Amino acid sequence: RLCQAPIHILHLAGTDNLFTPGKFFFNAHVANTITLCNVDYITPDSRQSPGDLERRIRKALATGGRIHEHAGPRRPTPTE
Repeated sequence: RLCQAPIHILHLAGTDNLFTPGKFFFNAHVANTITLCNVDYITPDSRQSPGDLERRIRKALATGGRIHEHAGPRRPTPTE
């Protein structure tokens, strides 16, 4: 809120093979695909409480998609 910067909610998947639970070393010798998805984009709102923000983030991660459309960064269409 202090910087009035947008929040991007990201979902990182496919890291289980790279970061093996309980081990310190990277498992970089196996083929692995890691995906990073932009799940939601939250515009700054000084009226939004931290609890509301946390609920919105949890809901976005649970649904795996956008809660609503917004005027965020423009994405190119497949024809561009």
